[in-house]
Amino acid sequence: MKTSWIAYRKVKAQACLRIFCFPYAGSGAAIYRPWMKDLPETIELCPVQLPGRETRAMEPAYARIEPLVEALSDGLRPFLDLPYIFFGYSMGALIAFELARALRKRSAAVPSHLFLAARRGPRIPDPCPTGNLSNREFAKQLAVIGGTPKEILQNPDLLELMLPTLRADFTLCENYAYLPDHPLDCPMTICGGKEDAKTNQQALEAWGEETRASCHVKWFEGDHFFIHSCQAALLQTILDVVSSNMLLANRSVSPSFV
Repeated sequence: MKTSWIAYRKVKAQACLRIFCFPYAGSGAAIYRPWMKDLPETIELCPVQLPGRETRAMEPAYARIEPLVEALSDGLRPFLDLPYIFFGYSMGALIAFELARALRKRSAAVPSHLFLAARRGPRIPDPCPTGNLSNREFAKQLAVIGGTPKEILQNPDLLELMLPTLRADFTLCENYAYLPDHPLDCPMTICGGKEDAKTNQQALEAWGEETRASCHVKWFEGDHFFIHSCQAALLQTILDVVSSNMLLANRSVSPSFV
């Protein structure tokens, strides 16, 4: 079973849990490839590949979250035959959250847990719109924010190729409009970087309004892109939560990466 929505997946015969990972703006499924070697055989990693990047570079990126979530609902549904969790980073946190709500409306299997990182609660609007910036101004903003490789920022040809996807991703986040709905029933773990200027304790705790279950905030060393510097700690957090909540049907999950 294959789909363009999942890249670099390694099928595991012993898997009893899948983790679908959603990337931050401008990035693709490849940011999660290093996770594969450190996950136990009971967890199957499914890095989500959005259009406009890597293996789907020739497809236009979505600039609105609603049609993206609708497409994801259809594309990922065949893979929801096992218990599963979502991990969403920054833009990916919004996508994971809205996808969970969309799947509930469709009466489909819903995630057992949401891990949402580097993103304020969905009721808090984006404070830094970029839609009125020229490409040159937008590129300068990318350099300030970080996360975009210098090889791209310093290469006009590469940057020109990437700008449509980057601008679409930023537009998706900036034009996101929260619509009230019943809280989800799945617990949430919210992850933040201690030096991330985009988030604070109150902004992360705001996710608690979106679930009837537990919502815990966990802090990591680093700025907005702590996903790279704290990979081992993030994975350990996921395994600890999965193990403590018995999401692997009581199978042992004991590896430590910290």
